[in-house]
Amino acid sequence: MKPLMFTIGVLFSQTSYALCVSGWSANLRKGPGTNYPVTWNVSKYTPLVKVGSKGGWYEVRDMDGEKHWVYRSVVTSGFKCLSIKTTRARLRSGPGTNYPTTSYQNAERYDAFRRVEKKGSWYKVEGPFLKTFWVHRSQIWRPIRRIKLSY
Repeated sequence: MKPLMFTIGVLFSQTSYALCVSGWSANLRKGPGTNYPVTWNVSKYTPLVKVGSKGGWYEVRDMDGEKHWVYRSVVTSGFKCLSIKTTRARLRSGPGTNYPTTSYQNAERYDAFRRVEKKGSWYKVEGPFLKTFWVHRSQIWRPIRRIKLSY
């Protein structure tokens, strides 16, 4: 009997990277340049997923899966961020439903935060004005790095 050999080739077809808006706001555009119309103006800490690039521009995907272009200097991968995916999310003073809501009580869909800490299924987050809150994992969207494999 002859030995049977298998060869498996793996090709990295697409890698996506998590990015966060680093300035107070950023214009997302229909194409890679200021001559393209603005599709959405997003706030500080808005999470995006980088799916491509052209020149100084990144093609990004938002939490709804829509694609836009953003200039590279207004985003960073230097910290983690997340946004509220539900209509409304309770902002708590600690990591659990046994903790009271904060004076802000709720965050709305698309509100964006910097991720500070994680305890179990709870995230401690910081808003643009440096206030911190806790929010449950089920109420947030956070971009993660994904590697798509083809073989």
